[in-house]
Amino acid sequence: MACYKTTLNLTEKCFRAERSIMLRKIIIIVILTGFLLIFFQSQQKSPCQAAEISLATIIIEPMSGPAGKTKLTIYGSGFTPGEKVRIILGLEGTDIALATKGSGGIVKANQHGAFVLKPRGGIPGKKVISPGVYTVKAVGDRGSMASTPLHVVK
Repeated sequence: MACYKTTLNLTEKCFRAERSIMLRKIIIIVILTGFLLIFFQSQQKSPCQAAEISLATIIIEPMSGPAGKTKLTIYGSGFTPGEKVRIILGLEGTDIALATKGSGGIVKANQHGAFVLKPRGGIPGKKVISPGVYTVKAVGDRGSMASTPLHVVK
């Protein structure tokens, strides 16, 4: 609101009106800033939650063996209790789920956040995988992740 009146009374009224509008704008900005701060703080994970996610670990026994002939046992810990975890063997262009029959490719972490999985078939056969080092990943439905190497030999 622009006021260019020459009389003192009108100029003072215009000044008060402009000041009132300015104060309203400042109040609105402060309120919106408060809402944004509350929203973004609720979206961030606390340092404790972030540390819990990074503690997930998997170990494969044995860590190496020939394709098609080696039975595996996969141990996991540090997952969220009750978390559904997929164990994935990363191959070039294709991922293979390591699981037991009838599990739908998922193992569930117990009340301590741990699991043991003996996948059906162990290391896939020579038609599927060739000798080399591969990454086995455990990906939980609540954000936990872990990985470990698997060495496939001749």
